[in-house]
Amino acid sequence: MKKIITLAAVVFAAMFSANSFAQIRWSATAGFGQATIAYKTNGVTVSGTDNGIYAGVLGEMPLEGVQNLGIEGGVIYSWFMDKKEGIKENIHLLNVPVKAKYSFPLSNDFGFFALAGPTLSLGLSATDKKDGQSLDLYDQNLKRFDIKLGIGAGVCFNDIIEFRLGYDWGLLNQSQNSNVTGHIHYLHIGLAYKF
Repeated sequence: MKKIITLAAVVFAAMFSANSFAQIRWSATAGFGQATIAYKTNGVTVSGTDNGIYAGVLGEMPLEGVQNLGIEGGVIYSWFMDKKEGIKENIHLLNVPVKAKYSFPLSNDFGFFALAGPTLSLGLSATDKKDGQSLDLYDQNLKRFDIKLGIGAGVCFNDIIEFRLGYDWGLLNQSQNSNVTGHIHYLHIGLAYKF
């Protein structure tokens, strides 16, 4: 895990160094997200979904000598919520994706792109509320840190607006219970506006 965190730090340091900073193409992104939480115990898998929204900033830096290939990093805030059987759940996360991005421009006005790479995910807050009582899920059930591996694709219009679709698989067990394994996966659909 330390190696992955170190690698992410090196990539961001390279992106934000004085020489590379001028090459970064910034964008604001926002959209819909769906978290699927899958728990497995005694051979039985139970899953549920929370819907939510996300918003953040992305920076894309082209790789020198490789046409149409770049590295995209960012900082994205996600908020997932659900209400079942009188229990209101809220999960707030900070995600840091670092992905390779390959573009397929068909013209100056239209093109496709594909993404692949890891996302570091940090839980900021997770609560269940019922009848005025609040339960902190990070104190009771969930772990705060996760690494996800994801893919994505999209369409770019006029080199300004992107329609984006992606899926990230949670790689680390998120359950604090030794008899239960749990993974959280994300589906995200949204837009990005390039500056």
